[in-house]
Amino acid sequence: RCLELAPDFTLARLNYAQLLSKRERLEQAEVEVDHLLREDPSRYAFLSLRASLLVKRGDFVAAETHARSAMQLEEIIPGVSDSEVIARYYLGKALSKQNRWDDAQEVLIRAVEQLQEPQFQQNIEPLIQVKLALAMVYYEQRDLERAERCFFDQCNDIERLVGRQSTTYAHWLELLVAVYESHHDFEKASERQLERATLLRDLGQLNEAAQELSHAATLFEKRHQFERADQLH
Repeated sequence: RCLELAPDFTLARLNYAQLLSKRERLEQAEVEVDHLLREDPSRYAFLSLRASLLVKRGDFVAAETHARSAMQLEEIIPGVSDSEVIARYYLGKALSKQNRWDDAQEVLIRAVEQLQEPQFQQNIEPLIQVKLALAMVYYEQRDLERAERCFFDQCNDIERLVGRQSTTYAHWLELLVAVYESHHDFEKASERQLERATLLRDLGQLNEAAQELSHAATLFEKRHQFERADQLH
């Protein structure tokens, strides 16, 4: 309605495009962002949003181009803005989707550092998302120790943000279990898996809880097999 009355109201169009993106109405969001970029192709907020849409679309090369353009514009502006962190996050995502793990790691580590600055302390949700992307990069590089630390930190952040009784916390537990399994640390994997099964039960997801409990039992058995093997040696 606002855009109908004032089609040149840039902020309203940007907010509308962001809303469309959150609702996964990507084609409509792209129409609005392209309109904004035609009006001003050098606004980093527009370029950052375009990069995010391109990542969601799966056009990772174009997403990288837009994210880098946004970051170059940001370099001439003092301080760190939301748009710069967003651009860096989606650049990291675009690079990781191209299997450019070292480049993605460098970009995402810098984004984590930026999100430690005072202006971002009131909202830790962006930090959680960036740490997840970084943890997945570590995981793909088989750097399991750093992946574990990253996932573990996320669990603590999520607990502070939404508490343990949430599907979000259950999801991060699933990822943490996968890291422990890859590391053959079945003691930690089984404990976290049991925690996940219990949480899903408490959330009323009984079928999923039963499946996860079965997986926990398998992990406990693997744990005992490894312990017996160690004793034999």
